[in-house]
Amino acid sequence: LVSAARIGHVAELQRLVMESGCDCDTIVSEFGVFGAGRTGCYTRSELGFAEERNALIAAVEAGWTSVVKVIIDLARQGKASLNVVCHEWNPKGIGGAGLRGNYTALDTARIYHREEIQDVLRSAGARFARDCPMTQRENPFHIRARQDRGEYTDSGWERKDREDRYSDFTFVDWGEEVQMDEEMQLAVNEVKKELREMQELPKAEQ
Repeated sequence: LVSAARIGHVAELQRLVMESGCDCDTIVSEFGVFGAGRTGCYTRSELGFAEERNALIAAVEAGWTSVVKVIIDLARQGKASLNVVCHEWNPKGIGGAGLRGNYTALDTARIYHREEIQDVLRSAGARFARDCPMTQRENPFHIRARQDRGEYTDSGWERKDREDRYSDFTFVDWGEEVQMDEEMQLAVNEVKKELREMQELPKAEQ
């Protein structure tokens, strides 16, 4: 979801939420370390940081007004929230030097000077973090440390190998022509259509 929002892929975001049942408010923590960007063993460094964002915040950061409007529509259907409060973390807690404490999509629009998106969000009822209830979440550094030790939270998912696990894939040798069924041909045509539509967008949104 976050990746789709970041690159402005409206159709994929809608498919993930409407067809696959993904939670549009899912928060992703992206780690880095001051002075080295997002490289190295940042989760074990005292200078590490973690940035939280959901699909809406990612769309605001990238300047995708079209994606923001789609998520607003999802919010009207009860499938998203415009006021998810995110944090930037250090290994000891929320905020700190060079980090934001609490922020929503509207805060992000203000920080990134996305005036048009600010107006769209305000009209839809979005609020600043200071006007939203405080959230309680575990420090992502603590979660990652447990994962590094091999301690994973039981999500209820269990791998199950099936003989037909590759039935939806098409494998071809190099140079061999791909034989597509009707469903695949429709998907290819849809991608081509979206690419043509993207080329017609203003340069600012391409």
